Amino acid sequence: MTIILDGEKVASKIYKDLKPKISFLKKNDVQPKIAIVITSRDKRSFKYAQMKKRKFNEKDVKAKIFEPHRQIEAERLINNLNTNNTYHGIFIQLPIDRPLNKSRILSKLDPRKDIDCMSPHSLGRLLIGKEIYTPANVEALFQILRYYKIDINKKWGIIGKDNVLGRPLISKLCAEGLKFSNFKPSSNFSNSKIIVSDVQKIGYIKKNQVSKGSILLDNGNNYLKGKVYGDFDYRNVKETVHAVTPVPGGIGPVTVAVLLSNLIKAAINYIENTSEIL
Repeated sequence: MTIILDGEKVASKIYKDLKPKISFLKKNDVQPKIAIVITSRDKRSFKYAQMKKRKFNEKDVKAKIFEPHRQIEAERLINNLNTNNTYHGIFIQLPIDRPLNKSRILSKLDPRKDIDCMSPHSLGRLLIGKEIYTPANVEALFQILRYYKIDINKKWGIIGKDNVLGRPLISKLCAEGLKFSNFKPSSNFSNSKIIVSDVQKIGYIKKNQVSKGSILLDNGNNYLKGKVYGDFDYRNVKETVHAVTPVPGGIGPVTVAVLLSNLIKAAINYIENTSEIL
C-alpha cells in the first residue's frame, strides 16, 4: 500500500520540538522576529508572504512584510535589516522581477540572517557542508524522509535544476556524499528511488516514468481554477509507488515549519553569538 507522506504531520512535530526553544528565548527577553521582503507586485507572492506571516504569528513569532519595488530601495532596506538587532532573520519572497537585479539583492543578505540560504555566500557554504542554515525547501525533504523512516542513502533523481530547489538540493547531496542524477522532465526515472520534482507543470510526470518502489517528493505548485496541483500525475502514480507527497499538504507545510526553525536558530545564535562568517 502506498504511503501518503503527510506534510502537516511532519510540520506539527517540528513546531512541537520548537516550543522549548521559543520558551528559552522568552526567558532571555528575546522576541524572534523575521522580515519578509517582497519586491514583486505579483498577487500570489503577496499571498504566500501573508501565509507565512500568519503561521509565524500563530507560533508567537513576529513577522513584518516589507515591499520595496526599486533596486536602491531594496538594497537599502536589506542593509538596514542586516544591522537591526530586533530582526533575527530576513526572507526574500521570490520571484524578484525585472528590472530589479536579483543577484545584487540576494548578495546583500548577511549570512547570519539569511535563514533560507539564498545569498551566493550562503550557497557556497552549503556546497562544502558548512552552511549556517539549510534552505527550507531542501531541509523539508529530509525532514519528511526522516519522519517516515525512509533511508536517504538511495539514489536520488532530481527533475529540474532551478535556483530555488534543484541547485541547492544538488549542493546538499554533494556535501552529504549521496548519489543522484539530474533529469529532464521527459526522461525515465526508473533507476532512481527518491525522485524530487520541481517542474511546475500540472501532472506532467506520468506513471510509466517511475518505478514501483520509488518515493516521490512533489514540489510542484501549479494553480488551475483556484486549485493547486503537483507535477506528478498523482491519481495514477500513487497506485504504483512506495510513497508520495500530496499537493497541497506535502512539502509546503514542512518548508514553512523549517523556515521558522531556522529563524529560531538564528535568534539563539544571536544570544549565544555562535554564528561565524568565513
